[in-house]
Amino acid sequence: MTNRELLVEQLGFKDPECDKVMSRFINCPHLSEEYCNNPHEYGTSAYQCYCDGTCKVEWLNQEVDPDLF
Repeated sequence: MTNRELLVEQLGFKDPECDKVMSRFINCPHLSEEYCNNPHEYGTSAYQCYCDGTCKVEWLNQEVDPDLF
């Protein structure tokens, strides 16, 4: 199994715990800081936990913007 296949498989479960773990392998989806609503100071562990466990998981559940493709 490739890394790609593992990500697709795990994200396919739509399980909140799997999403939190798998989101760590995804770069920040925001194209600029103006879209980031992370309330924690950049560079802190709280910032990273929010980014991985909340922000990226919320992004995973959003509808795709067709203008991106």
